[in-house]
Amino acid sequence: MMRRTRYILMIMLVLGMAAVQPAAASRPAETVWAPHFKRKLRVVRPRTLGRVLATWYGPGLWGNRTACGRPLRRSTWGIAHRTLPCGKMVVLRFRGRKIAVPVIDRGPYSGADIDVTQRTADYLGFTRHGVGYVHVRVLKRRLEARKL
Repeated sequence: MMRRTRYILMIMLVLGMAAVQPAAASRPAETVWAPHFKRKLRVVRPRTLGRVLATWYGPGLWGNRTACGRPLRRSTWGIAHRTLPCGKMVVLRFRGRKIAVPVIDRGPYSGADIDVTQRTADYLGFTRHGVGYVHVRVLKRRLEARKL
């Protein structure tokens, strides 16, 4: 009788533990300023590319068309990446500053992982140095097809 009681208690304990699952630790959704849209974007489960070497480009190329067909201007926000599709939104973080910008061009071809426009580099704060290691996260949202 004693064994049977232990056996029943053990089964109840195992079934009780299986029924009670701990609540999933959910992080609150993060919001990031996206100057391209002039509003904040909600960041939900982004894919992280990690810490990459970024350089900036600008004055010599102003007026030229980017790989996505838009002219590059002083006021353009964006990055150049070799493989991410045009219009894909990415969040860049450098020394405490975060910003969401679209992929607008192909490149870089100088050995860095990404190129950012001069305006984006000004905002992040590495224009003076020319290069910086930035944290990159790819968002699921794409740039809407509209005239910019």
